[in-house]
Amino acid sequence: MLYMQGTFRLDRPTVAIDRNGPETSCFQVPQGALVVIDGFHREGNLVEVFYAGRRLLMFENDIRERAQPVHRAATG
Repeated sequence: MLYMQGTFRLDRPTVAIDRNGPETSCFQVPQGALVVIDGFHREGNLVEVFYAGRRLLMFENDIRERAQPVHRAATG
């Protein structure tokens, strides 16, 4: 288990779990999407990500294998 935090761009479509509504649902986040991980919430192998204004869960392994970190340019 690694500590993950930051913004990641998906290289391939990846399954996410949405538990924000009355029912749990799964859907595919598209290739090229940006997901943000704050690093505070996890459930076993699942990490919380933010995508398109939604709080979702993704498998940590999927993010490591299917996403690249997005490095922001320094300003100032």
